[in-house]
Amino acid sequence: MRLGNTIARQRLHYRRPLPTLPDVCLIDIPQPYASPSLPLGRYYPVIIETDVEWREWDRFLNIERQVPVAPDLFDRRPSVLRAGTITFAHYDPAASGCQRIRPTSPPSSSPGRSRSGTCRPPS
Repeated sequence: MRLGNTIARQRLHYRRPLPTLPDVCLIDIPQPYASPSLPLGRYYPVIIETDVEWREWDRFLNIERQVPVAPDLFDRRPSVLRAGTITFAHYDPAASGCQRIRPTSPPSSSPGRSRSGTCRPPS
């Protein structure tokens, strides 16, 4: 089994609104794998800061596994982004150009670049 074809099959890419903020990949966990302990109900957010992390994330999702594992690859990794002040932002899919990610096509984390596909905010 591959996570990108099972528990992370449906995911949204919320592009960073500012260069000093990360991208967010929001996984819509299918019901058989969902748990009340998930941070956003059935959704699992993954914070991705660099193009290198996007490539690492794509490899992680496509490793052949015997059993599903939590997609917690970056959970304990320190941030590489630096800013002089704390910044809060609203990640709005319609305004940020978020894309529904297909399992076979990893996104570009470059802000402002558009890709084909549709994106809907979680309901």
